[in-house]
Amino acid sequence: MINAYPQKGVATFLSIAKAMPHRKFVLIESWPLTHDLEQALTRSLMTLPNVTLLRRVADIGEILDGSSILLAPSKWEEGLGMVALEAAASGVPVIATNIGGLPESVGRGGILIDPSQDTAHWCTVIDDLLDDDYRYRQLSEIARRESCLPEFSLQSVLAQFWRIVDMVPPDVARL
Repeated sequence: MINAYPQKGVATFLSIAKAMPHRKFVLIESWPLTHDLEQALTRSLMTLPNVTLLRRVADIGEILDGSSILLAPSKWEEGLGMVALEAAASGVPVIATNIGGLPESVGRGGILIDPSQDTAHWCTVIDDLLDDDYRYRQLSEIARRESCLPEFSLQSVLAQFWRIVDMVPPDVARL
């Protein structure tokens, strides 16, 4: 999981890790943690020997290359789950909350979970995927292929950005 913030679903992540002591997890800081969040996280991680906390990394690809799945249990309306696209490009299936832009980013190369689902459901989905080599390889290949779709190219994203900017009324643009 990336970003140990409440809106990114860190509480869900920690409850999953607690319920799955047989699995190893990595939590990456990404956004700098506030003092209070860092203290709370440190206390939580003391009871979770199966979780490794990594501070911000320069190249997420290095982490993803050694990962089986990416969890994105976000609680907020993501505009676009960039980390899901990065994982997909590495062939890492994503298990994410079905919210905001995550469904578009995850595509068919991952699994979406309804925000109302509990920890037990997340755990079942994780175990089922990791215990099914065929399904895992299938999702990995689809993820890699879909991450290269034209709509995710730099040119396409910039073109969409400029279309949106052109829609901003001139009086708003001067603010």
